[in-house]
Amino acid sequence: MAELFPLVLASAFFLSLGFANRVRNNSLADFIPVQRHGHTQIADAADFSSSTVAATVSLATIIAAYFNLASFFGLWLLWTAITGALGMLLVYLFSKKIAAKLSSYQRIPTIHGFLASEYSNRRMQAMTATLTSVGLLLLLATELIVGSEFLGSVAPSLPPQALSVGLTITVVAYVLLGGFRTVLLTDRIQMRIIWLAIPLLLLGIWTAASQQPQAVVARIADAQKFAPIDNGLRWFLFGILAMNIPTHLSSMTVWQRVGACATPQTLNLGLLRSAVGILFSWGALVVVAWLATVLFSGQSGAQSFSSLIEALNETLFGRLLVMMILLGMYCALLSTASTLLISIGHMIYCDIYRPDQTTQEVGLTRVRLVIVISAAFALGMVSALRLMGFQVEDLIFSIYGGALALFPPLVACLLAEKPTLKAISKAAYVAAFVGCIGGWVSAGYAKLMGAQTIVFLSPAIGMGISATILTVALAATQLPSTASKN
Repeated sequence: MAELFPLVLASAFFLSLGFANRVRNNSLADFIPVQRHGHTQIADAADFSSSTVAATVSLATIIAAYFNLASFFGLWLLWTAITGALGMLLVYLFSKKIAAKLSSYQRIPTIHGFLASEYSNRRMQAMTATLTSVGLLLLLATELIVGSEFLGSVAPSLPPQALSVGLTITVVAYVLLGGFRTVLLTDRIQMRIIWLAIPLLLLGIWTAASQQPQAVVARIADAQKFAPIDNGLRWFLFGILAMNIPTHLSSMTVWQRVGACATPQTLNLGLLRSAVGILFSWGALVVVAWLATVLFSGQSGAQSFSSLIEALNETLFGRLLVMMILLGMYCALLSTASTLLISIGHMIYCDIYRPDQTTQEVGLTRVRLVIVISAAFALGMVSALRLMGFQVEDLIFSIYGGALALFPPLVACLLAEKPTLKAISKAAYVAAFVGCIGGWVSAGYAKLMGAQTIVFLSPAIGMGISATILTVALAATQLPSTASKN
């Protein structure tokens, strides 16, 4: 079972990080960012940017999605990098307002606690946190699916369920030990791995092509760079635009890091660096995936990756490359899985359980218990999603189809005054709930009916429903004042 050596090495490394950074004083504030000036602070813009770029989806999941889509869309996938960077710049544009509003809170609120407080609607906190928890659990299940599929490609004799359980146990163990500080450290490591993986993958593709350099260059020059524009491509590009630009502002994982920033200057510079990191790292990975589909023509994305691994395993140098590539992917996958777990534990404890008076020691124990239970639920979701036949790219669109329903109420929070927000409080609650459910239902129905275009549009559908309800409510609040003027 030499193929599993990279996983064993990655697991041992991450467990050692968790042990080295373990929470020693049983303080909840040292485990998750709930108080200012604690040990969970982010004091460096470089740390913020590297952890934020790696906080949404892992290198392994990005590669899986790009390899699956590159044969269909070609270099149009660069649009994902561009819109992802624009989404982070949107957070930057709102960063001063966010920092100003958060400064008035005694404790650092989650995104759901912030919405509930600004709208003066306490029920909104638990409802939005519940829906977000489901989305993050689905994302965690996606990471586990990707991890077990990668492992299955190099160790086909092992059952996928056992691989998923092994990955989950590793993630849970080091998160329980080290908490948010260890998660930030592993996210920074993942970002460095991404930059290392790009040249390694390029070198691996070149080596595995087994052709003369002139022939390789000729195939790349003659290959179709951009897929022909048709309705499917137009809707895909629109769906990416609607998903990526609002994603970061309404993301619990990003909001967690925003709240943990030591100063507004750290936040602003970190967001700018994050935008640049997304643009260039995602863009380079798109090129890598496209090159693989060109040089391994006639194969699907998953097949081209498997062919790359098989071809590299034929030589000693190639086997070394495979070990380094897989080691990087496993580390990245474990890192993002831990990010999702710590976010789930944070918001379920603070937003749904909502303790008013609990000792730090008891709070820490309960957050850890939530993390263990959440991991078990995610494993159950893995089996269900496999039975339903969802692909990685389908899952990403489907999950954000519901999650982006928080975007319109959050933007309203940052732009409107308290009296206005209180007046539309009930509408904001309905908008978030109906938009989220609408996005998920549209994605699920489209998948069952084989309507891939609707799957791509599910983020826009969920966000559109939420925005429509909120816009109508805002317009209604203006009617009395308009009537009085007349």
